[in-house]
Amino acid sequence: MAQLLVSNRLRHLINKSLTVIPNTKFDSIAFRGMSGAIVAPLVAMKLKKNLLMVRKSGITSHSGNKVEGFSKSKRYIIVDDFIESGETAAHIYYEVKDFAPKAECVGMLVVSDGKHGNKPIFLDLPYIKRKFRKKWSHVNKDRKREKAEKRDRLEKLRAAGRKIKAKR
Repeated sequence: MAQLLVSNRLRHLINKSLTVIPNTKFDSIAFRGMSGAIVAPLVAMKLKKNLLMVRKSGITSHSGNKVEGFSKSKRYIIVDDFIESGETAAHIYYEVKDFAPKAECVGMLVVSDGKHGNKPIFLDLPYIKRKFRKKWSHVNKDRKREKAEKRDRLEKLRAAGRKIKAKR
């Protein structure tokens, strides 16, 4: 991420990144974390796209929303500085799926992954899912378990509320 903090290097990476995005239609750019927050808005401004900001798990904010941005997104790309395990991409994908269920992810712009000579690359979604299928499966199972636990907690709170009202 340090290279993203040097303005000349960042400008170069953004300009190079714009050349590797395929000629596919999309209306939004999804990102997460500080590195995504540095790159995604600059790419979005150049391409005149909307943003979807996905918060990291456990991060609290003023709104409490896991995703902020254009909820009517139809097609989006994920932007990040590198990809190693695919976990960040999986989290972004599933959080956006909850936020904008009709939105379709078309791929991921990796601005500088270090494995390709620090050159930006674009990966399509089927490739990402195939290459990192274990991590994506793990993230999806964790999310389902967390949702079930949250539903159980809410149901217990509702039941407790009904008991309190019944005693009055």
